[in-house]
Amino acid sequence: MTARPRRTAALLLPALAPALALLLGGCSSTVEIASEPMDDAERAACEALVADLPDELFEQERVEVSGGVGAAWGDDPVVLTCGAPQPEEYDPFARCSEIDGVGWFIPGAQMKDPDSDIEMTVLSHAPRVRLDLPAEHRFKGPDTHLRTLAVPIKEHLDEVMPCT
Repeated sequence: MTARPRRTAALLLPALAPALALLLGGCSSTVEIASEPMDDAERAACEALVADLPDELFEQERVEVSGGVGAAWGDDPVVLTCGAPQPEEYDPFARCSEIDGVGWFIPGAQMKDPDSDIEMTVLSHAPRVRLDLPAEHRFKGPDTHLRTLAVPIKEHLDEVMPCT
């Protein structure tokens, strides 16, 4: 009787292998980063920033990225892009929130909707940095993590304007 379940398992394993490969492969996918064009000095500053970012953020391990300059953490990733574009919603009179000497702009509509993802953009330093935060992490102490990011941001990027 024990031979039959083994034979069934032996027949099923090859059939399940492609599905298992897809499942496991999906967990290790690379996150695509899209940075704006940068000169050599800006790229060097961004690369130094990325090298000093933590291995864990929002209780998630750092994952591989490709494309531009940045970092990502987790399966539904928190993504940091260095050399990010100016947010479409930003205007010269927009307010930003300063956390440990770094000014972050968050679009008002995203702040009002607790179910939306958030795009937080550093306006106080250059090159511009954006942190894309999935909605599931909104209430997991983002200020603590922004303080963690403030250290390498201030160390590697130039302050260009204070937060107002």
